Formats: sequence, C-alpha cells, structure tokens
Amino acid sequence: MIIKRFGVFSIAKLSGILFAVMGLVCGILISAVTLLSVDLSDAGSPQPPFSLGVIGAGAFIFLPILGSVFGFLGGAFIAWAYKIISHYTGGVEIYFGDSEVKSSEIGQ
Repeated sequence: MIIKRFGVFSIAKLSGILFAVMGLVCGILISAVTLLSVDLSDAGSPQPPFSLGVIGAGAFIFLPILGSVFGFLGGAFIAWAYKIISHYTGGVEIYFGDSEVKSSEIGQ
C-alpha cells in the first residue's frame, strides 16, 4: 500500500488537538512550578511576588491555545508539503505483516 497524500485539514485538526493537549500538560507543570516557587521564594514576606503567579496562570491559559494554533498550522503545512513532495517521490510505502515475506524480498 502506498500513501500518496493526506487530507490537509484532517492532519491539521489532529496535530492541533495533540499540541493543545501537550500545551495543557506543560501549562499545568509550569503553573505548579511557579506556584511552588512563589511559596518558597518569599516565605517570610507578607505578600508573594505577583509576577510569578501571573506567569503560572498565563502558562495554564495560553500554552494550550498557542499549542493548538501552531499545531494546526504546522500540521497543515506538513500535510501540504507531503502532498507536493510525494508527487515527485512516489509517496510512502507501507507493508503490513499479515503475509509471509520471503528472504529474497527483504530490502526491496
């Protein structure tokens, strides 16, 4: 089976969702680290530094949004570029392992 092209919009949607999930995970981790650093940095101060809390909340909100936008655009570009390049190179060949492969066919 040879893959000649991908649906640009379907690849863009998939990569947008995947990058949004990765952005959410990174946003949660960055938020947790900044909240811990706020607690540990000014333990004796009556008011914690405001900027670290803003960075943590901003990471939680904006990283999934930015991840989905850039993932969508990047996925669309990659699928579009694959469609153009596969026209000249013949696409990607995929072999499924259900049938027996003779030793003379390996590497062809």
